[in-house]
Amino acid sequence: MNKEIVIEMIESKDIIISMRDSEQNIVIEKNDRKINAKNIYDFLDFSIDDTYKYDVIPCDSPKDTKVLEKLRDLLKSITDQFSDIHLEEKDVEMKEELNGILQSEQRVL
Repeated sequence: MNKEIVIEMIESKDIIISMRDSEQNIVIEKNDRKINAKNIYDFLDFSIDDTYKYDVIPCDSPKDTKVLEKLRDLLKSITDQFSDIHLEEKDVEMKEELNGILQSEQRVL
């Protein structure tokens, strides 16, 4: 599945990471600039053969835009590693099993 991730900073200086065509997002608040691996993993909702594209919405401040670009680079480094996971056509059964495991882990977490 092709997934497009949008990274923007709203007027309040909170950073919003959202997925087009989904209500799913991550909010990084201005006063608490923390993000954790579990939030990222849940947000990306990875399945075998997913691809990711990024759209950074520029800010008025070049410094703020640079922060968003660094965040994009972090997410891209993670999704590039996901995207390297490929299975041969003969491994369709394994692919379905892996996707089932990934989905069940997300429900448990």
